Amino acid sequence: MRVENSRRATRAWVESGKRFTLEGQPGATKHEQLRHALIQQIGLLRLSPGDALPSENGLCELYGVSRAVVRQTLEELENAGIVYRVRGKGSFIASREPSDADPYTLRGLYAGVRDSAAKITSDVLSQKYVRADGNIAASLRQTPGDHVFYLERVRRVDGEPWSWIHSYLPAEYGAFFEGRDMSHESLHSVLNENGVVVLGARRSVEVMPADDEQIRILDLGDFPVVMMLTSLSFDPYRQPVEAFTAYHRGNRSRLEFTIGE
Repeated sequence: MRVENSRRATRAWVESGKRFTLEGQPGATKHEQLRHALIQQIGLLRLSPGDALPSENGLCELYGVSRAVVRQTLEELENAGIVYRVRGKGSFIASREPSDADPYTLRGLYAGVRDSAAKITSDVLSQKYVRADGNIAASLRQTPGDHVFYLERVRRVDGEPWSWIHSYLPAEYGAFFEGRDMSHESLHSVLNENGVVVLGARRSVEVMPADDEQIRILDLGDFPVVMMLTSLSFDPYRQPVEAFTAYHRGNRSRLEFTIGE
């Protein structure tokens, strides 16, 4: 449902059934707690670019905070690129466009191929908690040996192996995936449903000869080359959400850059 104005937005938020209480880290200020609550609700309602938020007065009533707190929070969300404000009309979800420093949008393979006529599925090879090695622990700001959630998948497009993905997330996110059929769902859509918003990522790409296991899993045949994509994504608080390494078929992958827009 399109949320066109602040009045409809307030009604949609009330109808979501969520208790509008502020919770946060010990010592967090009111506007920090409100910022967390708004980001979570945006994810739960799956709001799209252009959708309206409740008015300032509406947010004051829903969360029991002052107008000054609401205004400071909305300003921070605007500065973070999550919302934009129009004088006299309210606040709206901003479009998350790729920057000229990031050659990828953050929609991911699932969303990108889903928009075409191709059929995309996943073979889930592993879905469990593992102990983080030094590299994963450093990426996710954990201690080596801490438990993290691990998801290993082979993405298929029209039945053909396309990429082999190893994802690591903080352990507290693992509960979101219990009982979920990740053979037909996107990792980011599950995170969004649970109020986790991915706002940015740091990524690198390397083309390399494939090893025997990559050749077997991706069925590379006479073209034993993979494009390795490594990524670390962040939420609006700059806290790590997912560290992944994906091996893409070298003969089915391409890079697209957006510069100067």
